Amino acid sequence: MHYERDCITLSRSHSSGLPAHRATATHANTATAPPDRVWSVLTPLIAARRSHRRYNLATKTYDNRARGYLPRTPPAVAVCVPIFHSGYARCLVFDLDAKSRASAAQVAADYARLTAWISAAGGRYISDTSTTSAGRHIYVPLPAGVAIRRGDIETLMRLLARLLPSLDISPMLNPSTGAIAPPGSTSKQGGIRMLDGTLGDAVEAFTTRSDRGFLARLTTSLGITGMPPATKGPTAPRPGSDTNMLDTRWWAGSGDNTRLRSEFRWSTHLPTTITNYAQTGTRPANRRWPTHSEARQSVLAHCAVRGWSLAEVRAQLPQRGGDWTGLSAAYNRYQRNTDSQLRADWSKACYWASRITEEVRASAHKFPQHTGGWAPRTTTTRHARWLAASTAWVDQQWPNAARRWTVLAVLQALSYASATTGTLVNDTPVAEIGVRSLSIMAGLLSETTVAAILRQLRDTPGAPILRVRRAAGRLADRYALTTPVNAQGKPYVVDETATRRIQVAPIHAAWNVLGLRGRRVFELVAFSGLERIEDIRAATHMSRSACYDTTLSLIVTGLLTRERGRLRRGTVSLDEIAHAHGLPDRQKTRIARHRIERHQWWTWLQARFDQQWTPDPTPAELPRSLAPPWEDADWAQWCDAVAHAGPPDEHLHHYAAATHVLTDHLEAEQVHTPPRYRRHTPDQHRPPGPPRPQQPPNKVSRQ
Repeated sequence: MHYERDCITLSRSHSSGLPAHRATATHANTATAPPDRVWSVLTPLIAARRSHRRYNLATKTYDNRARGYLPRTPPAVAVCVPIFHSGYARCLVFDLDAKSRASAAQVAADYARLTAWISAAGGRYISDTSTTSAGRHIYVPLPAGVAIRRGDIETLMRLLARLLPSLDISPMLNPSTGAIAPPGSTSKQGGIRMLDGTLGDAVEAFTTRSDRGFLARLTTSLGITGMPPATKGPTAPRPGSDTNMLDTRWWAGSGDNTRLRSEFRWSTHLPTTITNYAQTGTRPANRRWPTHSEARQSVLAHCAVRGWSLAEVRAQLPQRGGDWTGLSAAYNRYQRNTDSQLRADWSKACYWASRITEEVRASAHKFPQHTGGWAPRTTTTRHARWLAASTAWVDQQWPNAARRWTVLAVLQALSYASATTGTLVNDTPVAEIGVRSLSIMAGLLSETTVAAILRQLRDTPGAPILRVRRAAGRLADRYALTTPVNAQGKPYVVDETATRRIQVAPIHAAWNVLGLRGRRVFELVAFSGLERIEDIRAATHMSRSACYDTTLSLIVTGLLTRERGRLRRGTVSLDEIAHAHGLPDRQKTRIARHRIERHQWWTWLQARFDQQWTPDPTPAELPRSLAPPWEDADWAQWCDAVAHAGPPDEHLHHYAAATHVLTDHLEAEQVHTPPRYRRHTPDQHRPPGPPRPQQPPNKVSRQ
């Protein structure tokens, strides 16, 4: 496939459909990529900052001063990359040390136990193994929008250190210098850290990330109720207080019948491990709970987040006719104070459930990123370079126009659609995407707006997109992401700094209500580390007044804060803003409407070109009134009688106007066929028949 300009085309590929944590749980080194390829792809995803520290062979320690870049290929000496950025981490790292802490057999056993707990809690992970020491690293990308501090995970890490002898928790408990050696790098002994599994599965794990509520489920399964949540939660009473003091916004009932409200509960059943311990009092062989104290607290926490009340828990004890003898035996050592200790533990579990209410509302607070079911198969480096060049072109093309931010949103959605595919044609990724899917990726922009932007870009000289095939039938437009050129015909060349500031990701729907102009300012502060407003103004090419107004609006909404003249990320998240404005429901409604429109379009295509009505199974949301009221034989007879007759003479001007709209505005092509029947005059009677089939949706809808 050859194009006139250097281009990156788009092609859609279907994923395997397996969850990332299941795909990566079975590690086979049969298709492992070369270490330098693994390094170049995964290191930017793991590193919290674009820097690294190298191992000094003379001092046998890592350099104190970090180098402010990431090399393209792994250095010959051991290196480590930072885990924290401004005190926050977006990836959990577990270092299983086989040199000084435990043997290789202990590392293998701890690895199996820890990965099983991660997968059961909905986490997705990748891992690597050292070829010299058999030590292993496990990387767990946290859910999108979740960042943790040391205080959020210290209790969890210290408990895991007690359960897993080979675990070194120092990297995750050191926000200033905490670092880890990524896959593909050289180890201290001269070996290589080999990736477990395939590179495609590893990229998929970091793109889809862990399920929302992963940390809450992991800490609950381990019996931890004193750990603060990773996201801001509602105000809760202190442990040991009366359940009547619980916030009525989250809790219903009174006294021993107080329970979590239905909209905040977990909908799953109690895990088998929890019910086994409650009934038998036997702790699992994997030493998940060091003592019976953590075990019984885990049972109560699981009951609390699923909407149980203290009265229902008591009803399961043998004193009330239940079969939870194991949980009852765990309180025998308190003798006469058994009930008071149970009430204190229940209050602690309710306190913890209140603190993680935002995590408990997993389905509601995870804002879905609609990608059409595509799975990532390649790195986004070239797409980031293309998007950076396209951004520079748009900034020069429309420097002061409001449409600039909408155009950038559509281009970023296109780059993300390209990055989620992996099919290459002549070393060029290719994909097809319709306006419907693109509108959702672009932050819930309207379909007509996206179509207008694409049409304008296609007609603009030097634009960064090239349509290589028009939409036809069920096929969407095929676009090539080309290198934009300036007025002198020279291609845009961007530096590494501009590329690092690019986010190849779908646009968050919250910007639909906040305004797309603030998105670029927020991303420069939150992800690129810019702190001074003058630097932001230079990077965004905004006027001074516009930049100040945009920054002020972001500070008012809580997305940014300003301390001593420097901008920082605020305490309010984009998910909170989206839910406050009902955007998840709006997105679900739009996706349902898209399904109906596609069904209507495909049905019309079948009726128009097949001449026989063979309807697809009607989806649940499709009204039954859309079913055809005529029989197949009547429809065929009517089509045979009037298909080539043409419109009556008195309607010719309407026909001409409709033809003008179809050819000039919808880019339709008129197909002339020889008439087989004599035209009917206005006085003649036209053969009767069923009504005409439903007209096709406009071009925007059928894409």
